[in-house]
Amino acid sequence: MRQHRAPRPSAVVLLLAALALLAASCTSDDTATSENSDSNRTGGANSVAVAALPGSDTSLSWADCLDPDDEPDPGDVVCTTIEAPIDYDDPDGETLRLAVEVVPATEPDPIGSLFVNFGGPGGETVPETEAWASTLPEAITSRFNVVGMDPRGVGQSGRVVCGPVPDGVDLTPTDDEFEAFLVQSTVFSSACLRDTGALLGAVGTDNVARDIDHVREALGEEQITYYGYSYGTLLGARYADLFPDRVRAMVLDGAADPTAPLVDRFVEMAIGREKAFDRFLAECAADAACAFHSSGDPAGAFAALRAEFLSGTAEGEQFAEVLTAAPNAIFYRGQPAYDGLAHCLAALAEPGFVDKPQNEVLEVVAGACALPLAGDGPEDPEDADDPDDPGFERPIVNPLAAEGSFHAINCADYPTPTREQLEAAEARVAAEAPRFGAGAVEAAATCLTWPTPPTGTNTAVTAEGLPLIVVVNTTHDGATPLVTAERMVAALPEGRLVVVDGAVHGSFPLELAGDGPPEACLDVAIIDYLVDLVAPPEGLECSVIARGPGEPRELPGRPNPLFTTDG
Repeated sequence: MRQHRAPRPSAVVLLLAALALLAASCTSDDTATSENSDSNRTGGANSVAVAALPGSDTSLSWADCLDPDDEPDPGDVVCTTIEAPIDYDDPDGETLRLAVEVVPATEPDPIGSLFVNFGGPGGETVPETEAWASTLPEAITSRFNVVGMDPRGVGQSGRVVCGPVPDGVDLTPTDDEFEAFLVQSTVFSSACLRDTGALLGAVGTDNVARDIDHVREALGEEQITYYGYSYGTLLGARYADLFPDRVRAMVLDGAADPTAPLVDRFVEMAIGREKAFDRFLAECAADAACAFHSSGDPAGAFAALRAEFLSGTAEGEQFAEVLTAAPNAIFYRGQPAYDGLAHCLAALAEPGFVDKPQNEVLEVVAGACALPLAGDGPEDPEDADDPDDPGFERPIVNPLAAEGSFHAINCADYPTPTREQLEAAEARVAAEAPRFGAGAVEAAATCLTWPTPPTGTNTAVTAEGLPLIVVVNTTHDGATPLVTAERMVAALPEGRLVVVDGAVHGSFPLELAGDGPPEACLDVAIIDYLVDLVAPPEGLECSVIARGPGEPRELPGRPNPLFTTDG
């Protein structure tokens, strides 16, 4: 399997830029193109020509996809870029090129194209499409061309370019502190407009849905089959509402609420994370072999560790970020990530850890805790422990939140929150999600100074003529709690919920990717629906297949840009 280049994460800490940037930022009319991307998988002038997919637009230039060294990687998987208007109301205006990767069906005369989106917003799709297809049951890959498209503003489809994101803001600050945040946020958002151009105001999910339909037409398909994870469920819902007659079948896995305001979404996610972490602590307390067992009181040990790390010093702030970021794995992978988190917390709790040199701290952060870091290390080795050095490395709490596209899409999709709404949300997460809530709500504060108006539609799907849509969610999903999937079903004209007992975020495929048992409940239900359009029975509940003692609980991996930095 090919290895894909990871995107370069933006720095977490913003140093205030010169105010002169503000004036320069708001006057740009740069055209967004795929050259904004720092990775290239879809070929170009030097790519090797391959046969186009049958039925697709004959003007498309299909090519071998490129490997991380930008060399053609011969194989069955093919890549192309498709020109699309930035503004669909002005089809003769500025354009961008959409990056597309197709894994052809392994048998002739496939049913059609299975489009996939792995979530975000701001997560790339193209680099992971082949990897995801390799985990699918043969019953799927033999009958569908699997299609991945980087959403506009993301990856190779005209990446939004901004610069470092602003520092988080305490949502109950003094007026002076709040005004200082607004200055930072304005610098950031103005840089996004200056460096991205006209595309910045057109990256909303409605336009991404129109792009999918544009690609569908270019591929010569009358209808699409769609599989979306996480944010991809919101994208699927918008496509269904805009193009109901072009939906053959659709699965929304790890579903968000399409009617919720942005701040409410962040609050629900924070509470879901809090509950997921409590489940981890409870299981660790009950298992003496857990590396963070702490004499049966891991919750108390974590509270003590958090109090120590929130010491008020610069180093304490860095350690606190580690504690916020470390549980990310369990929020998306559930129980298979418990052991790794326990070893991470045990390493952080070692006596004297806070007094260790930075290089030893970072060895634990990047090693035992497996966290991505922002920064390239200090310019002067003697400054290795100086947090004011511009190269000081810090853990990335949310890799996507370090990308401009995350903010651009959110601010385009939702009405701009008010300070009062943010403070009310902060009060709720302080009560219901004290360990993981503040940063989630802060991410919405950037929209207060966003330079382009919101364009999204946050309503139930009301289009007529849609087929039944299947929604899948685990019982203890830490990113999209089950309640948000239930709201997704309620927002659809006809939805069918399949509940999986577990905590992983994004359930399918569970068992049939390799030599799994054919009785696997979820996989059979999804295969029957996608291939034969047989809907799962109402009230279907599935469990992860039990394994024998000592067998790993790891599930087949799915790309998840909210957790990984491999894009």
